[in-house]
Amino acid sequence: MNNVVEALGYGLIVAFLWLVWAPLALLGGGLLLVAWANVRAARPAGTRGRTAAALGAAIGAARRAYRVQQELPDGPPVRRIA
Repeated sequence: MNNVVEALGYGLIVAFLWLVWAPLALLGGGLLLVAWANVRAARPAGTRGRTAAALGAAIGAARRAYRVQQELPDGPPVRRIA
């Protein structure tokens, strides 16, 4: 049950990032998968500190990517394919 709740939480984070900016969701989702795989393999059962640190690092990287994108000059409009 714990794995399902954890996976659902990560899915909600990626869904939120998709609403903010679609490429941010791809970046954030990739970072979460890498962080989750590394933390799961490294931690003993019951340790939560590494998960929180990895999640914080992934969120920080996504926020930095969003800020950099906001500073870029506006180019020609890009059509999103639905």
